[in-house]
Amino acid sequence: MSDTYWILIFDIIHHRGQLSTYYRHMGVRSPQIYGPTADDIK
Repeated sequence: MSDTYWILIFDIIHHRGQLSTYYRHMGVRSPQIYGPTADDIK
């Protein structure tokens, strides 16, 4: 059962990375999901 939770967590992290990469290629600012993004640090 705990393996299922780890797979779910890793899947969420993976898709979050895909979205941020997709947004950068489009030239759109990435949303703040878990805190400030690299766009905010500039």
